[in-house]
Amino acid sequence: MDFDNLEFESNFDKIAVDQYLSSDEGRIETLVSNMQADGIVASTTISNDQRQRDESGILLHRFNSMVIGGATLSSSTTTYSSCSSGPTWTSLMASDNDCYYGTLPKVMIDDLRRIAEMMKFSGELSEDNDCYYGTLPKVMIDDIRHTAEKMKSTGKLFKCVTNYAVYRKVFLVTSFQRLSIEKLSVTEVLRGFGWDALETKIKLWTRAAKIFIRILFASERRQSEQIFGGLETGMDDACFAETVRDAATHLFDIAESLSMIRPSPERLETILLFHKDLSDLMPDVSYVFRSEKSVEIIQIRETIQIRAAQILSRLGDAVRVIVPAFENSVLHELSTTPVPGGNIHTLTKYVMDHVSLIVENKEILTELILVKPSTNLLEDVMIPDVEQVQVEGRTHPLALHLIWIIVILRFKLEGKSKFYAKASLAHLFMMNNVNYIVQAIKGSPELQEIIGDDYLKKLAHDVQHAATSYQNLTFNMMLYCLRDYRLERSWWGFLPGVTKIALREKLKTFNATFGEAHRAQARWEVPNLQLRETLHLSILEKLIPAYESFLERLSTHIKLGRFSTYIEGGKHRDTCFKYSVKDLETAVMNFFSGKLELI
Repeated sequence: MDFDNLEFESNFDKIAVDQYLSSDEGRIETLVSNMQADGIVASTTISNDQRQRDESGILLHRFNSMVIGGATLSSSTTTYSSCSSGPTWTSLMASDNDCYYGTLPKVMIDDLRRIAEMMKFSGELSEDNDCYYGTLPKVMIDDIRHTAEKMKSTGKLFKCVTNYAVYRKVFLVTSFQRLSIEKLSVTEVLRGFGWDALETKIKLWTRAAKIFIRILFASERRQSEQIFGGLETGMDDACFAETVRDAATHLFDIAESLSMIRPSPERLETILLFHKDLSDLMPDVSYVFRSEKSVEIIQIRETIQIRAAQILSRLGDAVRVIVPAFENSVLHELSTTPVPGGNIHTLTKYVMDHVSLIVENKEILTELILVKPSTNLLEDVMIPDVEQVQVEGRTHPLALHLIWIIVILRFKLEGKSKFYAKASLAHLFMMNNVNYIVQAIKGSPELQEIIGDDYLKKLAHDVQHAATSYQNLTFNMMLYCLRDYRLERSWWGFLPGVTKIALREKLKTFNATFGEAHRAQARWEVPNLQLRETLHLSILEKLIPAYESFLERLSTHIKLGRFSTYIEGGKHRDTCFKYSVKDLETAVMNFFSGKLELI
């Protein structure tokens, strides 16, 4: 074949011929041509059919060169960065392909670079990208389409489609690598990875699935239609199906393996997100693989839908195991170490975070949770609030599970309060933790609606009861000292019988009791500022008027001349009058701050 006299329609034609000449087949043909010209080898007549086949070969090489160029462009290789790394096309191509797959000529790299810069093409995988990752530039699609039309006239269209699909498959393979997606076995999922690693792989798969289905597969279909649509009936659909079939299978092989994770409460959020994201992708699958005629596309779509349904069913089963397992784990929580200062227990935070997670996923859990909770988890444990699970006509299983979880938590907190040596601190602990539950419910309108007003009012009443019990235990003795019957006034003055020693002992008892309470309870904690302020005001409303009244009566008593020498002589004055009213107010405001401030 006389390559020197060929006319090229575009730069791509010349590049294809140059590549062909550099191949083994091309070098041999060139050698034979030269030998014929020198008379070493007898010349043969090339028939028109033979010439047509040769020209078809040139067209096929031209087509392959353009597709290789497009694949290189899509993969962000040297076209975009001389620093790019990763597998080369040569190493990924099958060895039996009929083209030479070497480094692209510099002129092609320059051309593709120019096209990329003109179109501001980006090779970064991003769902927010304005252009579709992997989409060939329009000028290249038009050129490939033009070549495909010519190849159809030579009967090479099917070979053209086959080669195109091969190159695009390689692009999808490298996309898996770029997205850090690798095949996993069930054994690796169950035993080979820790939960953190598995959680990361699930998130990576979810991101990759969105990119593949919504961007890459959609892009491949559009390109197949643009290049092969209308050339031959169903050829574009066949090209698309052949291009993405293996990638789709690989994608859902990984999802199936990941869905085998062992169910446990700490994995609920990830499993629910996995379930939600996969469910959200199903309309996209139906759209991308829409077809009423193409058997291949219909088969891929139905296969994906069946496998996705199996994965979703497996994830749903895991959720249905996790919810009662969580309830059981809370009931069997056995920590016995009291929380310093009566603060919020880690169990309370953990459970309410879990409850919030359930509420956030109420829509999907309403569909998955169809069985009511079992309230007979332990035969020898009687939970007082168990009847609350059926209050207010709550009949949906999810609502009953949420109420049951809070009932169990309330029961466990009551048990943990018994580990405090001081009963007043035990009440403060209950007040803090039940109030935490109440605020969490009030902070979520959806949760409040599920729980209902009746049980919420009961919890609020528990908070008030615990606060009242704490105050009674802490301040009743102090108030008793301030209203001793021997200092009660009558219309003619103090009742007879009061003694110097009795007065001194009552004042000493009050000072000692209040001082001890201040030293201890300044280090206790009420983390909710509103609750702390309410408690402060409640204490001051009872203590300060009683103390002021006591001082007023005592002052009157002193004016009458009783005990003036005893109190004002200096020997016992500091003992009797240790706190002023201002001192008491300052000290009370220091309660529950977590640190002691001396007064």
